[in-house]
Amino acid sequence: MTISLAVYAITINKRRMNDREVLSDFGPSGNNFMRDIMHMIDSWKKDTHTENAVIPIKKDTDKNHKRAYRIGVNKNGSYLVNTAGLVYLKGIIEAGDYGTIEPIIDTDTGKKEFQKNQSHALLKPFFFMFYVPKNSRIGFLILERIGQDGIFTILTNAIKDYCKDLPEYPEYNIKISPVSLQPLIDKRMKALKYEAKKIKLMKVVSKDLKISKISDNNIEDKDAEISIIYKWKNIKQDISKFVDSVTKKRNRENTFYVINEDLKCDAISVTIDVEGKEKTLSLGDYTSLGFSMDVTSDIHIADDGYPTFDSIEKQADVLVSYIKDQFVNLDEE
Repeated sequence: MTISLAVYAITINKRRMNDREVLSDFGPSGNNFMRDIMHMIDSWKKDTHTENAVIPIKKDTDKNHKRAYRIGVNKNGSYLVNTAGLVYLKGIIEAGDYGTIEPIIDTDTGKKEFQKNQSHALLKPFFFMFYVPKNSRIGFLILERIGQDGIFTILTNAIKDYCKDLPEYPEYNIKISPVSLQPLIDKRMKALKYEAKKIKLMKVVSKDLKISKISDNNIEDKDAEISIIYKWKNIKQDISKFVDSVTKKRNRENTFYVINEDLKCDAISVTIDVEGKEKTLSLGDYTSLGFSMDVTSDIHIADDGYPTFDSIEKQADVLVSYIKDQFVNLDEE
């Protein structure tokens, strides 16, 4: 079971405007995004005035994803949610799928022990952390993934659904998108020992390579798309320096690569050898290596088979330190 932590950036801007707002103070009423998220989480807790109340179950507002979720609780019944001022909010959200029928069996005997029906959901505990520095135009969200399973969709849907009913929020866009951290890119590049076997330039634009010129105008340029492939027969190349160099050759609008004055291309892919297997990545995929951190070997597993809160919180703090190094002048006071 692979456990990882993914990092996302949170920004808010007024509709039809590009300028980012200060997350702790935006709009005429001085809205504070973190304060409102804390109120949202509080609204998920059970009503203590109701006798025998249970922890409320929420359902993803996206009808295509039948997922249920709730706030995690300790064995003593207290909620697994911690705050530090209006800067940090961390805790556990339990989430799982519902809507299907499956038998639950004993793997030792093969005997059917229980029948899961369509209203049942197997809840897994997922760590989350909001980090929103004061007076900052960018906040951060760190989410745990268990294998391919996570809570990004249900949490972002919940945020947008909750905020749309708050005063002034309908006038703003909330954007939560992956952010790449350089230490993670460096670590992954080093650990995986990427070696290039083939580099491909796609949708190449070059006057010397126009098909009309090569075919004596027997083929029109609009009917052809040019790709250039560089291959090594026996020598595999370390492509880290190549990636560093080419990624800086984007045009101002970031829409294509300018190799030189007479050679441009829309995209570049590299076929690499990873532990004896070929894998093809676009240069954009290299940036995506910095979106998440595999923490499987760095966490402790509790009796329930999932990471302990303290051990995964410690790894989230490592990501926060990377964020602070990469995004300078973040104010926590």
